[in-house]
Amino acid sequence: MIKKNFRYYIQIILRFILFNIYIYACAINLNILILSYEINSTQFYNDIINYFNTYSNNNKLNISLNFDLYTPNNNTINNNLYYQEVYSLLKQKSSKYDLFLYNSIYISLFGNYFEDLDRHIPNYLKKLYYNNPAINSCLYKKILIGMPLYYDYSILYYNDKYLKKYGKKVPQTWNDLKKIGSEILSKEEKLGNNLIGYIPDISNIETTINSILEFIYTHRRNENDPLPSFTSKNTITALKRLKLLKSISTEEAFNYNQNEVLKNIYSGNTLFARTWQLDEYNNEIISSSYLPGEQEGISASSMRIFSISVPKFINNKKKDASYKVINYLSSLEVQKKIVTGNNKLSGISSIYDNEVCQKIDCSLIKNLQYIDLGISFLDYIKFSEKMKNIVYEYLNTDISIEETLSKLDDITNVHYIKSSSVLGIFIIVVTASTIFLMGIFYIFLFKKQCYVKLNALDKKNWLIFIIGLIIMLCYCFTLIEELKDFTCFIRPILVFFGFSLSIIPIFVQLIINFPQNNKYSNYINKHKFVFILLFIDIEIIIFLLYLISPLSKEYYITNYTDELIFRQCELNTLFSIIINIINLFYIELLIICSIFLIFIEWNLENNNFNSKKLLFTLCFDLVFINVFIVIHLINIHNIYIYIISRFVTIYILILIHYLILYGNNIIIGIFTFQNENKLTTTYIKSEDEKKSVNSISTFRSSYMNNALSSKSNQEGEESMIINTIHYKSNIFGRIMGYHFSKKKNSSRNTQEIVTGASSINTEFSVFPKKIWFLMIHLLD
Repeated sequence: MIKKNFRYYIQIILRFILFNIYIYACAINLNILILSYEINSTQFYNDIINYFNTYSNNNKLNISLNFDLYTPNNNTINNNLYYQEVYSLLKQKSSKYDLFLYNSIYISLFGNYFEDLDRHIPNYLKKLYYNNPAINSCLYKKILIGMPLYYDYSILYYNDKYLKKYGKKVPQTWNDLKKIGSEILSKEEKLGNNLIGYIPDISNIETTINSILEFIYTHRRNENDPLPSFTSKNTITALKRLKLLKSISTEEAFNYNQNEVLKNIYSGNTLFARTWQLDEYNNEIISSSYLPGEQEGISASSMRIFSISVPKFINNKKKDASYKVINYLSSLEVQKKIVTGNNKLSGISSIYDNEVCQKIDCSLIKNLQYIDLGISFLDYIKFSEKMKNIVYEYLNTDISIEETLSKLDDITNVHYIKSSSVLGIFIIVVTASTIFLMGIFYIFLFKKQCYVKLNALDKKNWLIFIIGLIIMLCYCFTLIEELKDFTCFIRPILVFFGFSLSIIPIFVQLIINFPQNNKYSNYINKHKFVFILLFIDIEIIIFLLYLISPLSKEYYITNYTDELIFRQCELNTLFSIIINIINLFYIELLIICSIFLIFIEWNLENNNFNSKKLLFTLCFDLVFINVFIVIHLINIHNIYIYIISRFVTIYILILIHYLILYGNNIIIGIFTFQNENKLTTTYIKSEDEKKSVNSISTFRSSYMNNALSSKSNQEGEESMIINTIHYKSNIFGRIMGYHFSKKKNSSRNTQEIVTGASSINTEFSVFPKKIWFLMIHLLD
């Protein structure tokens, strides 16, 4: 009996152990790397992690969340270099961390490495964050790559002890702040107390932009006015006042990093300081208020948003678990806990209801006048460093305010080529003049002496050809003025559709000119315009697909030295990339097929095309279209090089295409004074071309004397040359037969192409001789 009970208990214990081993093996352990600017923030993040782990246990998710924390007192890394450490991990595709909690200012650096969360966040949850600036900070190229866990806000802290001592109210304007600060500092200095009047918190790279733009924003006239431009009087007044505030501060105070700012606030030796809201402080000494303004009622505040994201390169199992973490931490339940217990703000605007407002000061939060920095497109660190250097140069040297504002304008405003600028006028004049001349030159086509040079196509087809080139030229107009979404949508249409129109009539005519009569060429000849419309419809269908996923305008930011910010069009989706590849393939296929048909019809006597000119033009087009694509793929840092390279490439492509195939023939026709009867004859080869043909024919005749029977006339000789080069039932032989044909053959002449091939096969079986023989004919 004892043995049976013993076995029973042993079995239970073993099952329990095996069950736990199974659970442990199946458990998903996630690691999150957290950035914090607060010295004593470990408990806050520990609470957040515990929120989820408790939720996971209660719902049997079998997910465990752990965290590593980077703080100012973390000796393993300098907090300012946090972004470099994270960027290195992401670039190396390290699987050390499954989630990242970071300041959203780094989104331009990290964005490419994070997953698109749009499909993984429930719609009801996304609706909670609508119309809140915090969610917009999580967008990278219009893709949601993170969710805002919380955000801080900037505020003015003041030493309530000294204000009460001297009976002063909280300043509502910067003038009041300077007067109060000067008075208190002067009196306390007599008592032997060295105080700091004002700390602007502009030294820290991650805060520079916020602090400077806030200060400028407080100098707007009305509460609903946008941020004043850097060339406005408001900005001039703001920077001059910031320089005046140094009189109640010190050189060191203007260079304090965030830790030094906090230490001076906590020590009580600072009257006023701008910084982010504090979780804990001595209410008896320190109080908070809105930042002052140029006038009462005007203030400013920035958001410091912390987003949580999932890297692309972790396995799918961990990705799914990470999405559950984000969904839970973004929920209304957790957000209320974060707001009420930790003096943080939530991206859910509706959270500030009666329940929450009983625990926090909702009036302060709701009345903050937030500034939209619009920095999601910036390389924030480089940009901030450049702005800091410009402002400090003004504060510490004798550089003029005008030069300072000009430098700030260069690195902050989105620049474009204005139509009134020298380059803009040049592009407009050159493009418009070319379009005008193309239209005038088309009129000359109705003169006999001009049309006889261009009778390869009829007048309607030449009109389609010219319209296509004019459409391409309109691309040049899109290079000037401010870039808009429509501009990005229309650019590829102008280039590809315009080029298609210019080459389709030529391609159709080459099909009609095929050396051998066939039902397809005859049908196309009878329904030429319908066939052209078919090709145009294909192009229209391709571009209708652009409506699904068009190119979008994006900011291109340089290294903030001497270059300007400007916008460019980008392919942001795989679908738009595929559509462009299809379009490019379609265009290049048309060119290659046309080149092939030119080779086939090279020696046709009734071919009105100048084969050499047409071949050169199409080869040039093929090369330049690819050059144009390569230029678009290169990241060009200078706006002027960016615009000029595109203009020159497309203009040369159009100009060469037009002049060789059309323009030069019109010019020759205008200045040709011959008898009208002679003008109606077809194009005759020049004497030099005749001599070249006779010379090559003589060489070929002597070379093939041993293999072929001589003929008395030139037609017989050409027939035998064709017979020699071709092999029975050989596609290559047929192609070469068409190539050497001088007249269009009916179907009954087809056998002549291959007769006699068997008898001479052995004579030209040696490969090098055949290659040499072909080269001789290709030179013809």
